[in-house]
Amino acid sequence: MTCYRYINVGGILFYSLLFWTDWSFQSHISKAGMDGSNNQIVIREKLGWPNGLTIDYITDRLWWVDAHLDSIEYVPNTCLIV
Repeated sequence: MTCYRYINVGGILFYSLLFWTDWSFQSHISKAGMDGSNNQIVIREKLGWPNGLTIDYITDRLWWVDAHLDSIEYVPNTCLIV
């Protein structure tokens, strides 16, 4: 069973992307266009329970907190391009 924990309709004005976390067998953060196209996994390594997605528009980074690993992480701007 897939367990979607957090959906962030982030970057609507700048990127038109939807980001979400999935805590299924292998946790990951994914993205897709607002129409559901170009569905891609952004990151799947070193994740426990990723939550709280947010986009820093100044640095073009996707940030999240991980409740299992007690960490705050980010992916550089390469993830924000579809």
